[in-house]
Amino acid sequence: MLPDSLRWLLWDGFPSKSLPSRFSPENLVLLAIRHSPFIERCWEVQPKLVNLVELHLSDCINLTDVPDLSSSPNLEYLYLQGCKSLIELPSHIQYLNKLITLDLGDCINLHSLPVKLNSKFLEHVYLSNCPMVIRCPEINSRLVHLDLMETPVRLSQSCRVQFSM
Repeated sequence: MLPDSLRWLLWDGFPSKSLPSRFSPENLVLLAIRHSPFIERCWEVQPKLVNLVELHLSDCINLTDVPDLSSSPNLEYLYLQGCKSLIELPSHIQYLNKLITLDLGDCINLHSLPVKLNSKFLEHVYLSNCPMVIRCPEINSRLVHLDLMETPVRLSQSCRVQFSM
């Protein structure tokens, strides 16, 4: 049983389809479950993640659902790189107003992104090797890194981005 007082949970290679339902992650600031071939979703019943700042689910090849992060106003870093079964990034992601980094690289089946990313702090967006992404979200921030390698995105047609100097 995981203690409800946990603030950091790092568990590479997590061995189950979801986190235990009896675990209350409301105090988590960082959740890192990377390289798990088993996890499909983080929770069966979505908790409120009001303190979460970093979420790392990279290389969870069977992850199909991104957790509902609408109750995570402090989220700054979202790493979903290599989540090959992920098809859609939910629209609530656009309302993460403190987001600094969004890494979706190597999400080879990702089709759908929010129309806009509203965070004024967004600096890094990685969409490399996402061959199904044809439109990138509108980004109005101090973006310093936009990685579109190996995507069919055309900036002139589908991506309005402002860069900082």
